Amino acid sequence: GNIMNNQIKRVLVTGATGPIGYNICMAILESEIELIVLGRQNESNFRQNFSLPCKYFQWSNPAESLPPTQAMDVDAVIHLMGAPLDGRRWTEQKKLELYSSRINSTINMVNAIEGAVGRIKILVTASAIGIYGDGCDNTLTERSKISDGFLAKLCQDWEHEAKKSSCRNVQLRFGIVLANDSRALKKMLPIFENGFGGPLSSGNQWMSWVHIEDVVGITMKIIHDPKLAGQINVVSPEPVRNREFTKLLASALKTKALLPVPKIALRLVLGEMADVVLSSQKVLPEKVTANNYTFKYTKLDDAFSSLFSWKESCHN
Repeated sequence: GNIMNNQIKRVLVTGATGPIGYNICMAILESEIELIVLGRQNESNFRQNFSLPCKYFQWSNPAESLPPTQAMDVDAVIHLMGAPLDGRRWTEQKKLELYSSRINSTINMVNAIEGAVGRIKILVTASAIGIYGDGCDNTLTERSKISDGFLAKLCQDWEHEAKKSSCRNVQLRFGIVLANDSRALKKMLPIFENGFGGPLSSGNQWMSWVHIEDVVGITMKIIHDPKLAGQINVVSPEPVRNREFTKLLASALKTKALLPVPKIALRLVLGEMADVVLSSQKVLPEKVTANNYTFKYTKLDDAFSSLFSWKESCHN
């Protein structure tokens, strides 16, 4: 087809108020693409917390209804909406909510895309490296087999629904996303600021991290590059062991990581979420590397200093 057909002029984003969604929205606007946002709230409430210029449509019950047809007049959809996988205990009720909010909204989104008769060229959805389970010291790539724990199953089912879309589709397998407002870091900060940020359990487990700017960079490359499809690891090319992560985070915060945090205490605080932090995942971004994506942050200490520089100075 001619070049014009490949152009992405209008992008629909769900989950736009989360740290990942918000940063992606900014990049979309910076590249002069029109931004359309779908959210649960009514428009005036939404705009109180979201100041970027966009067209807004309300999708008040994503698990039980299709998004409004007018919102689907776009070239690309980035669907990040869903209950966060945060540190609250994963009760059976919570698991059900995580499940239905993510899976059902994805089913409804895919149906709406099919209804938009070929207008939409790409669907990007969220997944997580939790799909691989504990890899010990093995290197994990997009070709590695997937695990059978709750989180892995959840990610697998999400991905399965997204893949039913007839347009090009990409499932972003996020590692630990480092951003100033990232939930994971916020959860870790109090531990470090109290000087308890020692290595979690043995400190040997691998942690696959990625800077928010690379999450954005990878997402923007995916939108424009038809070669990128299917599951994609969104992680830096240099995973680190937990004790290294701890040491660098502590020095970025100018505190000392003294005491190891025992596994049992972590389990009490995080519930099953502890498995996400404690399991060893040495994940590499094979697909984006093969497609010549250039990372802005490959070194964890650079990533931390970019995020924590506001602690020392006002200009940023």
